[in-house]
Amino acid sequence: MRLRVAGPAARAVLWGAAIAVEAALAVAVAAGLPGAAWAAAAVLGLSSEAERGTVQSSLQELVRKDLIAPERSIVLGEEGYRFRHLLIRDAAYNGIPKAARAELHERFALLIESSPLGFFDINLQTGEGYFSPRWKQMLGYEPLELPDQFVVWMELLHPDDLAKFSRGLRRRPALARRAAGQRRSM
Repeated sequence: MRLRVAGPAARAVLWGAAIAVEAALAVAVAAGLPGAAWAAAAVLGLSSEAERGTVQSSLQELVRKDLIAPERSIVLGEEGYRFRHLLIRDAAYNGIPKAARAELHERFALLIESSPLGFFDINLQTGEGYFSPRWKQMLGYEPLELPDQFVVWMELLHPDDLAKFSRGLRRRPALARRAAGQRRSM
């Protein structure tokens, strides 16, 4: 497998990226992007103190080895990357030992909650979502004022963003069918 070409420091970056990309997937689908980009800062935040000094060189190594590519970040002003192929992301994620994976998920949840950025995640199958308190505040709402539901997110979208989202759904018919089942008349 190609991931064996990555050294231990680069493998740690791949593991952090595999965790971070899960959160980025919802944003990528919403924006109609072809894949999920992740911010280098997220990987840095998931790295141990000993690994932090090697994150940048590990990212460059992974780009040279064609495992990741520079990409516009979902976080404005941050360096972003994406996996060259979904199979690389899957191999990185599946290569994380279970205990380390659980710890990384826990640390990522803490990273999101302590971030000044607003985050959301939506399950198109159930219509349920998660909108961070900061995301709601950025839109002028109190944390308990908005229910965490897909229909609420759709109603809050700017018309231009709704058009992008709709174009993205047209390219993904299975997602479009799930989203159609969640819309309420506006």
